[in-house]
Amino acid sequence: MNSLDTLIASSDISCRFFNNYQMYCFAVAAGFIAGEGIGGIVNAVFTISGVSGATYGTSVGCPGMIYCG
Repeated sequence: MNSLDTLIASSDISCRFFNNYQMYCFAVAAGFIAGEGIGGIVNAVFTISGVSGATYGTSVGCPGMIYCG
């Protein structure tokens, strides 16, 4: 889903469910931002401890199951 799809979906949701949108839009956005921050901290801990994807990579999700990292 690209940013244009997200914009269209959010404007559609804000029009159809305006009261719910007003109540939850900032909470959902803050949750997304907090999740990104926590993911960054976990990634930093893995990198410092030496168990990051650079050390123990996987080919799951890579085309042809060939390691792409």
